[in-house]
Amino acid sequence: MATHPKVIPMKRLLVFIPALLLMLTSSAQNAGYMNFTTFGILAGTSSDKNPAPLSVTMEHNYRFNNTLAPGIMMGIEQLNENLMPVALNLKLFVPARRCSFFFAGLGGYSVSLEKPGTEGIRKARGGVLAGLETGLLVPVNGCSSVVIAIGYRYNELNYDLEDWWVGNYERKMTLNRFSCRIGISIH
Repeated sequence: MATHPKVIPMKRLLVFIPALLLMLTSSAQNAGYMNFTTFGILAGTSSDKNPAPLSVTMEHNYRFNNTLAPGIMMGIEQLNENLMPVALNLKLFVPARRCSFFFAGLGGYSVSLEKPGTEGIRKARGGVLAGLETGLLVPVNGCSSVVIAIGYRYNELNYDLEDWWVGNYERKMTLNRFSCRIGISIH
């Protein structure tokens, strides 16, 4: 007679995993408001109009436990024109001895603040943005840390154009950028 390995019933597994997560998060000591203010570049290719435009962002997160911090992000970026990114983000922290590593994702919209100087553009409408980032928090004192992060940023920019020959039409630009940031976190 063949013996079968013991199978854990699904009900037990569905109870065990949330209980384990609850135990891990109940020992959290770092709950509360966090502010990330960073500046950096969104590097692209040399064929872009701005191969390495500046980016200044501020994130307002609430850290629920030692690992999870959802929030919102706003800032100023200079891709083709000045843009104001507005996004929801989620940070996942991995505490180490002295420092903390984090992984983050964001999704939102870039609002165009001006019309580019390119001839024929009637209106700049901004577009969707998304990104992934990983970084390091190096504590300076009990309530602030230096933030160093790298990541990937996807942006769509939409334009209404007018041409005397073709007429009115729309154009969508897609920008894939490498993000490199440094800043400060207050918690």
